[in-house]
Amino acid sequence: MCQGGGDDRFKAGRGGPGRDLVGQATTTASDSKRFGSWDSNLMTEFHARYGGYGVMIYWHVEKGRVCIYSQLKTCYSSEVAAMIEGLLRHCTDADIEANYTDTHGASVVGFAFTELLGFKLLPRLKNIGSIRLYSPGDGPGAWPGL
Repeated sequence: MCQGGGDDRFKAGRGGPGRDLVGQATTTASDSKRFGSWDSNLMTEFHARYGGYGVMIYWHVEKGRVCIYSQLKTCYSSEVAAMIEGLLRHCTDADIEANYTDTHGASVVGFAFTELLGFKLLPRLKNIGSIRLYSPGDGPGAWPGL
């Protein structure tokens, strides 16, 4: 039994019954969203960034159409771990090759593990102008703008 989604109607891989709905899935986008809830709920936590009680849901969406994996996570758990778990356990027939994530889902650990697992991590870095980028294998003169 698949946990976290993967309804048979939305098998997004080669030849699944839902292929007409979602097409050939090769990339996903993932992010977390806070949902407010009462503090008496057992899963509710206080989140300092949002300044209130709630729960965090981490989503993997294929091309903006279908959520192929979602999970409840604690407010302070790693988004990198949640992103990798969704890539591995999405319960569809899709051959996911790459995942778009925000700044919170990108880290050296995230790049290392996604590379080892055969996925491309494609982050949207909001502070790209203030960080130093490196290119593996090329000398410092190959990319003077970095």
